Amino acid sequence: MLKKTLPESEHKKLESFVAIQIQLTVAKVNVSNNIRPDQIASIARELIQIYPVESLEDFVMCFRRGALGFYGPIYRLDAAVLCDWMAKHLDEKYQLIEAKISQQQTETNDDNAINYEAYKARVAEFTKREKPNNFKENEYQRQRLEKPYKYYTVRGLQIYATSQAHAETIVEDMIKRGEVEEVPNETTE
Repeated sequence: MLKKTLPESEHKKLESFVAIQIQLTVAKVNVSNNIRPDQIASIARELIQIYPVESLEDFVMCFRRGALGFYGPIYRLDAAVLCDWMAKHLDEKYQLIEAKISQQQTETNDDNAINYEAYKARVAEFTKREKPNNFKENEYQRQRLEKPYKYYTVRGLQIYATSQAHAETIVEDMIKRGEVEEVPNETTE
């Protein structure tokens, strides 16, 4: 960035450098209507004012490529032709920059693309979790259906058991633990 990065005192050196490059270009081109030496400094100043953010390398490359005919046939060489060359050079430059940026964005997008296969694999892994094993619950329910509990009366107590014998066993265990007092069996007389 020519004018913006250099202090005001360096602008004359900048204009001199661009003027020298224009002089070298005029020397390379063989046309009858060349730029007069007294016009070169003025053209250099005008080019720097028109393109203040471009580098010296841009001017040098533009003048070299223009003198070789990259920007079309050369019938004359003046400020308008040099300005046209610079515009064509900058078009090429910025097209290349845009292509690089587009390529980088494409590469970035490819890196950030969603990998659906990996996503499906992760989802499948989460869905493969072991389902709860209901074996104990199923066994309890099966036995409950096979041997249903009922209330049985033993020694005046209502006992929830699978059979009369089971109820009597429960009552005897309760007597042994002291939870129930032993009551004599009722006899029918």
